[in-house]
Amino acid sequence: METYNLGEYSAILRCDMSRDSSYGEVWLLAYEDRLVKIDADTGAMVEYGYEGIDEIRNEDFINTGQFVIKKEGEYTPFAFYSNSVGRTASRFTMVVNKLKDKTELTEDDFKTFGDDNVCPTCGKPYRDPRRKICPKCMNRRAILVRLMGYLPKYKLSLVFMGICMVATALIGVMRPYVSGKTFYDEVLTEGGKYFGMVVPIVLCLMALEVSRLVVNIIKERIAAKVSANIVFDIKSQIFSAMQRLSMSFFNSQHTGSLMNRVNNDAEEICFTILWRIPELIINSLTLIGTAYVMIMMNPVLSVIVFIPVPFTVYMMKVVFPKFRKVKNASWQKRSKLNSVINDALSGIRVVKAFGKETSEIDRFDKASNELYEANVKEGIRGARTFPVMGYITSLGGLFVWAVGGAQVMNGTGGMTFGTLMTFVGYMGMVLGPIDSIVNSIDWLTETLNCAHRLFEIIDRKSDVVPSPNPVRMEDIEGNISLKNVTFSYEPNKPVLKNINLDIKKGEMIGLVGHSGAGKSTITNIITRLYDIEEGSLTIDGVNIKDIHPDDLHKRIGMVLQETHLFSGTIMENIAFARPDATYEEVVSAAKLANAHDFIMKLPDGYETELGKRNTNLSGGERQRINIARAILLDPRILILDEATASVDTETELQIQQAIETLTKGRTTIAIAHRLSTLKNADRLVVIERGEIAEMGTHKELEELGGIYAGMLGKQKEALKIRGMDDEE
Repeated sequence: METYNLGEYSAILRCDMSRDSSYGEVWLLAYEDRLVKIDADTGAMVEYGYEGIDEIRNEDFINTGQFVIKKEGEYTPFAFYSNSVGRTASRFTMVVNKLKDKTELTEDDFKTFGDDNVCPTCGKPYRDPRRKICPKCMNRRAILVRLMGYLPKYKLSLVFMGICMVATALIGVMRPYVSGKTFYDEVLTEGGKYFGMVVPIVLCLMALEVSRLVVNIIKERIAAKVSANIVFDIKSQIFSAMQRLSMSFFNSQHTGSLMNRVNNDAEEICFTILWRIPELIINSLTLIGTAYVMIMMNPVLSVIVFIPVPFTVYMMKVVFPKFRKVKNASWQKRSKLNSVINDALSGIRVVKAFGKETSEIDRFDKASNELYEANVKEGIRGARTFPVMGYITSLGGLFVWAVGGAQVMNGTGGMTFGTLMTFVGYMGMVLGPIDSIVNSIDWLTETLNCAHRLFEIIDRKSDVVPSPNPVRMEDIEGNISLKNVTFSYEPNKPVLKNINLDIKKGEMIGLVGHSGAGKSTITNIITRLYDIEEGSLTIDGVNIKDIHPDDLHKRIGMVLQETHLFSGTIMENIAFARPDATYEEVVSAAKLANAHDFIMKLPDGYETELGKRNTNLSGGERQRINIARAILLDPRILILDEATASVDTETELQIQQAIETLTKGRTTIAIAHRLSTLKNADRLVVIERGEIAEMGTHKELEELGGIYAGMLGKQKEALKIRGMDDEE
């Protein structure tokens, strides 16, 4: 076994625990035969041999955690740590347990060890620990090349856009020359090549404007069409990628963040590709063409024109970001004020009920005052920045007028009045492109960040990996077997521990236990929302990982406490799992779910559009639609997770009748906190701390006098206090 050289102390692995100031720093060393704790300040050492140790685990609290060693039935805290190193602590414990159990360590055990909230290349912490992205080390070129991969599909349109961009730049460069040097020196000056031809020159200028207008219209129409297609491509790709990912991904993401990636990030990318980049190209071509014409006309005056440019660039790069920072602070304060107003108005009933009008006014005044101070800072910074910027810009014009005017008066340098006016016209065309080029660094960086967020999802692999050779099981019977199953949502924090459970086809199993015991987790792995880490889970003797996903999901139905109905008609919601179902089949399922009567009382019956947040249906009505959806699917395995929670007694009775119809002849796994609803289950399984603590019928467990009997007694006592009878 490889030993890692860690300076004075050599061990298989060392874990540095930074704790609060009252504890100091601790080193934990893992050896083949023992675990050692060293106080980094005093050098005091404590060690435990693995022999006789039953378990080594982590216990996490609000701000801290501790290593705990179980030996001879007693738990002993071994070391404390802050939650900032909680992930490191968990992974260290995983390695220690492998050493204790004499399990062979692999390179992967050490690759995953350490603080993965920092960039492995530069060592800087990630801005967002959920996204392992380091702005400094991000391969921008590769992302940009991949981003351009959306364009070849529309290459013909992009060629026309390129022609339009070149034409726009040429027209932009020609116009000041025609309206300046040509007009003044050749048309208005006696002896000029076009002397007196005012109308033709004006018509020529009009033609240039019309040409630029037509070219821009063509470019904009092409860009609008292509941008819509690219947005469609990106959104479709990212949404499809999300649908392939497992639940663990969505548990670690905010819904708002994912919606921003689908909508805002995709549109930001498209806007950059088809609007900002073309604008940058046009500005660059215009700047090059303008500089070339100016140098050819008068090199000395050209140098004078570009003298303020370095100062302008400095202002854009150094001063403007500071101004944007102040402006952003103002935006945040405005958002805070809006939140205060929204809270007060949306919760006005609560405010009135508790007589908190004065405190809400004070809260508003405080937020409003913060916005006032931020606006004042923004105004002061803007009052300094923009006038200085304008003054520096005007200095170039003043020097051009001074030097150019002197050359016109003296007749030196070949300077004419028309040439001077042309230079003045070109001056206004220089700063705009420079501003665009300088700011392109900022928006290009933001666009690449957006692209990286999208590619991050597109490239992500699901934790639930489909079998390369799936087994087709169109006729699942419903025999379920869990053997030595262990599962955890986070490393080294098992939610299920060594679960052994056999469920026969047609059997109804009730899962009971305290909140967080692991009941819903069992149903999650049976539906393969997550894959187990250890042990085996089979359906009809076939490993669940080998069953074709389509067959698995068609044969498992779920009725959950939180019922989600999609936007659309009631018909579409009931037929969600079977879009090809006929009207008669949907109605039959609704009747079995006791939903048909209330549906027919709605304005449009089964074609009734569900309103925002389904507010036009009660909780019980939504649940019965959900049951109708499950009945229409006709599953062989049925999962009921608090299906009758949060409804009144009468509605619960209707739902129970619908459930009885649904469970006939099906393997059923039911979860309920109200234990009386599970009395008729074939078996009850009591889950305690992720383990099966008790198993048997309602009567057997009641007579046992264990955990189930205790829970049942407390519920009966609570119902008596409320004046209710639990007997049914």
